[in-house]
Amino acid sequence: MRASYLPLLDLLDQYFLRLPYLLLTNINAEDEKLTEITRIDLSQDFYIELSGIAYANEFLIPNFYFHLVTAYDILRMIGVPIGKRDYMMHLVPFLKHA
Repeated sequence: MRASYLPLLDLLDQYFLRLPYLLLTNINAEDEKLTEITRIDLSQDFYIELSGIAYANEFLIPNFYFHLVTAYDILRMIGVPIGKRDYMMHLVPFLKHA
């Protein structure tokens, strides 16, 4: 691996150490926020209006995963030694010994 990627690996290590604090496990959305309609400007000419629940399910979550997978692909392309195991670390709390 090229030495220029070492700072990136250090940054990723720091991120994964903080990951338990970044997980969205204690979010409590009020019912009125889930039904509230929000306008999202897509360009100067186009916008969409979504309820809170539609925003989360149809815009926010797919957008998050798109960027996560894109970052993962770029890291793999430049030679960072990550794989499915690193990508699935959120399942560690459910891990059981056979």
